[in-house]
Amino acid sequence: MEIRQLKYFLAVAHSGSFTAAAARVGIAQPALSTQVGKLESELGSMLFIRNFRGVDLTSAGKLLKTHAEQILRQVEEARNELQLHTRTGTVEITIGLPTLASNLLVAPLLDEMRCRLPHVTVRIIEGMGASLRTQLASGRLDLAVVYERPLDDLEAAETILEEDLYVIATANISQPTGPDFPARRLNDLPLVLSMSGNSHRDQIEALLCARGARLNLQAEVDSISGQRELVLAGVGATILPLSGIREWPQENLRYARLRDPDLVSRMLVVSNPHAAYLEVQQIRRVLKDVIARIVESGRWIGGRVNAEPVHVM
Repeated sequence: MEIRQLKYFLAVAHSGSFTAAAARVGIAQPALSTQVGKLESELGSMLFIRNFRGVDLTSAGKLLKTHAEQILRQVEEARNELQLHTRTGTVEITIGLPTLASNLLVAPLLDEMRCRLPHVTVRIIEGMGASLRTQLASGRLDLAVVYERPLDDLEAAETILEEDLYVIATANISQPTGPDFPARRLNDLPLVLSMSGNSHRDQIEALLCARGARLNLQAEVDSISGQRELVLAGVGATILPLSGIREWPQENLRYARLRDPDLVSRMLVVSNPHAAYLEVQQIRRVLKDVIARIVESGRWIGGRVNAEPVHVM
């Protein structure tokens, strides 16, 4: 079995036609048919059934398709890593991180980058989500970690973390007893939130708008530290994932998970399509690995990466 045979097989599987697949991979159809026939002989299984539309995969073909895609993906990753390993000179990559997550991410991310991508010089820009999106669109950032907004249209965005959203307030702000806060009560709650265009603000606003209600805004502050000071002063409540308050003084703080409906904060990694492709793809992998380790360690409070959240405070 050869790599090129797997490529030809996948071309036919994806195209549904030997003619279309031959044009796609740039060889004559008889040569393509011969290579697929050799693969079938070697495996002892028919991979395609011909019909009036073209071809369909057999059960054996469907099984091979899964394995072939994984094999070719691993070959591509190995090729990329070897190219990076032997590359001379340095590449500068600018990464945008959200204020909420930067204190958790910066040190372990840079440590991992030094080990796995020593030729990459990293610049970190911290900011609120709306600012990071603007900088990514303008080309100032090669890669950004942002929170998902309602009706997001980001291309090639990948979810790397999920967290529940919580109402965060001091004891003098009205909250229900117990761990949950019904979303229907949000319009009665004095709030301190980021400005419009930031993920958590937009989620809350969309929820209330759908119910014919409005935000009871006491202040709009595009700064997590500013929101913290106003919340601790009793001006109003804010809405954040628990990881966002890990360094806040806890003595007089109350928090309750938003429910009915449950509101989830999704962290996305998004690339600038014009950035250095190999390095950016590798950094995306490093980011996912680093976040998974932080979540597993329990330091990313409430974070989920294909796992149950950890709520230790």
